[in-house]
Amino acid sequence: PKGIGALLTRPSTRLAPVLLGGAQEKGIRPGTVDPIAAAGLGAAAARAGESPRRWSAVAALRDTFEASLVQLGASVVGRAVARAPHVTNVSFPGWSGAELVAALDLEGVSVSSGAACSAGTVEPSPVIRAILGDARASAAVRLSLGEETSLDDVARATAAFARVLARVMKGHPGAGAG
Repeated sequence: PKGIGALLTRPSTRLAPVLLGGAQEKGIRPGTVDPIAAAGLGAAAARAGESPRRWSAVAALRDTFEASLVQLGASVVGRAVARAPHVTNVSFPGWSGAELVAALDLEGVSVSSGAACSAGTVEPSPVIRAILGDARASAAVRLSLGEETSLDDVARATAAFARVLARVMKGHPGAGAG
């Protein structure tokens, strides 16, 4: 939670206080810790130890999702390299990422055509643009999965992609380009 943190040091490490005014933590900091924030930090720390197991399950779902999308004609950015387990970036060459975002939204699937930090814009990801060029960046969509994502969720999203791409193929001037 915001407003709480932890600092781990060796017992022999001497720290100088940043703020003065209290004897808490052997004179290192003044004030009283927010007990709710401290409990939240404790819960987050406990979950952190489970991260490798939890995220490997998400990575497996991501890989299944990507394989399904590849069957629909997608290209996956960085598929063969180590990467974050919960996010993928795919493109359907010849198709507009912004168009896919809008069409998938109508199907109940939320994706983005830009970077996570620029949600709400139609600007392609500057990272994908720098790595793969304008055409690929304009066609790309970013997909995120979470700990609660299920195989059924992946199947529903894949089916939505299939429906959208079938519609786009029928009426899109760039049909067949990708």
